[in-house]
Amino acid sequence: MAVMARFAWAFGLAGAVAWIGALSVAYVVGSWSGPPTTLGVLGTALWVAWVAFDARSLADTMSTRHFRLSSGSVALQAVALLVAIVAYAVVDDRLDRTFDLTGKRAHTLSTQTVSVLQGLDAPVDVLAFFPEGSAEGLAFSRLITLYTQASANVRLEWIDPLAHPVRARTERISGPTVVLKQGDREERLEIDFTETNLTRRLVLVQSDTEHHVCWSTGHGEADPDGDATPDGYGAARNQFWLADHGSGVSR
Repeated sequence: MAVMARFAWAFGLAGAVAWIGALSVAYVVGSWSGPPTTLGVLGTALWVAWVAFDARSLADTMSTRHFRLSSGSVALQAVALLVAIVAYAVVDDRLDRTFDLTGKRAHTLSTQTVSVLQGLDAPVDVLAFFPEGSAEGLAFSRLITLYTQASANVRLEWIDPLAHPVRARTERISGPTVVLKQGDREERLEIDFTETNLTRRLVLVQSDTEHHVCWSTGHGEADPDGDATPDGYGAARNQFWLADHGSGVSR
């Protein structure tokens, strides 16, 4: 034990090096997940070992009047404060959770949407074209945030079509629009920016299947070109075209 006490300072030094490494890596990657947390735990363990093996010497030193009145006491308090701040940052980063207390679960994604997000096998780029400060943009921001929090494969980019007209023309934007891209596949959402419609587009953008809708005519069926009567299917046909996902309409 005397030998360990003699070289206990090495544990303290190694702990300091580990913590410096943890802070440096966390600063570079912008997160405490992974290696920074491991280094921080290792550094703390080494400091605990240092205190355990050299407890008597440390106690004697800190009990002296000279230490209490010197900068050593201030340094010790600063180290303790630093450790507390870092520990809070680690917990805050790793245990970031939100809770929906609304009666209708307005801020919670449906089970189906969560399943779709968990099944994303490749990143999906979501281009949100909304004028800055628009009501539709603010509402969509609240919705899409739930998606990005649920899956790292949802990559969001905001574009103000008024501030970036060239980009808007390139993407054929004529109004508030959400464009979803995965590889060479693309889906567009131009009206009714709801969870149901957005999740449907997420499903479609992952599919490379061309969809065909066939209409039977000549036997008294409703006119597929008629959208002026309740039994006309023209509106439904137009929705397939507006969906813009390669649907073919044939008779």
